[in-house]
Amino acid sequence: MQAEGYPAGKPLSTGGKPDHRAVVIPAARKPGICLTPERSRQMDQRLHELCATGTPGLTIMETMNAEMRLTWRHSAYFRRLKRLDLPWIPTPRIGHRQRPAQYLAEDQRAACYEDMAYEARNGIADRLICRECFEILRDGELTSRNRHLRRHGWNQNTYDLHHPGAPRCTSQRNAASSGHDVEEVMAERADKYVTPEVRATAVNDPKYEEHNGITGYVICRVPRCGFKSNGHIRVHLRSQHDKEVVEYRQEHKWPEIISMNAREQAKERSRRQILALRTAAQPQKAKPGPHSKSVKDKEYFKVGKLIEEKLAAGMELTTARRLVAKHMDITYSSAVRYHKRFRKSIRSTPPVPVTQLRA
Repeated sequence: MQAEGYPAGKPLSTGGKPDHRAVVIPAARKPGICLTPERSRQMDQRLHELCATGTPGLTIMETMNAEMRLTWRHSAYFRRLKRLDLPWIPTPRIGHRQRPAQYLAEDQRAACYEDMAYEARNGIADRLICRECFEILRDGELTSRNRHLRRHGWNQNTYDLHHPGAPRCTSQRNAASSGHDVEEVMAERADKYVTPEVRATAVNDPKYEEHNGITGYVICRVPRCGFKSNGHIRVHLRSQHDKEVVEYRQEHKWPEIISMNAREQAKERSRRQILALRTAAQPQKAKPGPHSKSVKDKEYFKVGKLIEEKLAAGMELTTARRLVAKHMDITYSSAVRYHKRFRKSIRSTPPVPVTQLRA
């Protein structure tokens, strides 16, 4: 019970000091915000009636607030409609005339539903078709905020999940952003997917590419796809269909998952890698540099050769070294070092007669 004269939702106190053992009395429901279960059921029934008549969202907010004496905002009604799986219809702007919706003909909807490149094959450059309701939309109407997909209660990811590969924007916009011709962009889009008839034939024949001499791509057998994968189809399966290769092959009688050209390129790449590893494992011989000289052209060999010639003529070692150092314009110590190196190189090779040294 609530103490008389004491505001609701606050603890009772004694002697002017707060009593922590006092019970907190809950505040009463705010009028115009909370609903009883019975009034909640009445609101849900009324919302179904208003949405069935195509009432815009803001009109629903005004009507329900007036009938049930509420102060709810449009965000509360928007969340409630989404919870009930009811569409939120945007209110037309003042001064803007709403364009009447245009839909694809009944006899063409099946072909459009099965072909993700339907617009490109039929020369539709400035429009795109919703694969859920087949409404013909202008550029930006499909994925823009508060536009077409919100009528279905979807976002871009949900739409891609239900219709993988369906275009989000027109070919005209793609051509303007890429700087290419519209006809070229449409031809490229149509060339990315096989026709539904070819895909149906490929589903029944796991070796369709081999039997028809197709070496540049493999066809995706997932229903309503028919994508031409130039390399390995694993990336396409994961990004567009959320499938693994094993699951895909089990469902479609084990078709090829990589094109013949890509397989040959992979073999050639592996062969080159193996050859490079074998070459790296072999010992490399030291190659002479571009400016390397032969032994006889080096200075120590010339100095040593002159000293040996003088020794062979009967001159003393020290005198021979001094005369050669003076003749070659080097120091005596350098002549000694060059002579010792010359004798060492001569000892490491077969003995050379003095007559050959003089030659």
